[in-house]
Amino acid sequence: MKKTYYKKIIILFLEIIATIIIVFRISYVTKNAHHPQVNIVSQGDGAVYKGVEYIITDAVMWEYNDFYDEYKELDEYYIDDYADECMMLVVEMELTVKDDGSGTFDYYMPIQYYYQDNGVDPFMFADMNPALIDGGFCSGEHIFVPYEIYKVNATEKQWNEIEDMKTTYKIVLGNYPERNELLITDIRRGVAE
Repeated sequence: MKKTYYKKIIILFLEIIATIIIVFRISYVTKNAHHPQVNIVSQGDGAVYKGVEYIITDAVMWEYNDFYDEYKELDEYYIDDYADECMMLVVEMELTVKDDGSGTFDYYMPIQYYYQDNGVDPFMFADMNPALIDGGFCSGEHIFVPYEIYKVNATEKQWNEIEDMKTTYKIVLGNYPERNELLITDIRRGVAE
């Protein structure tokens, strides 16, 4: 009887010590973790990422149907069911090679809004920027980045703000050790000709 009592006390003592060690380790790692440096860049200013400077020069919000009326060469991406459920944000950026000229362009540029992250359709991006696929890019070249903004990812209030052009977006370049957030605050309404 006494042996089982002592065993229970020893097990309880070891569990308490293990819990203290785990709590100490979690608090130590949390306190000493290296967080990324966050650079917030206004529209029109540049952010350097992997040797390339990105400057947002223009942003246009399109109704879904108007976008495909304007960019007829992209009609293979049109989905009739999205006509009332999606908007298209096209961001124009200027790319400039920095440093030693060995800049690496990274088309993975997610956009954030209302805690949502949208990536870029790589095929649509390639069709809108054929020079990038055909042999890279030249310093000073402009690219067009299409983002699909879906109603299903927003509340009714948020969707109304998106339609009324009252939403701030940010494109994120990298997350660690440095995070560049390019703010998009000046957005024009797109109208098909």
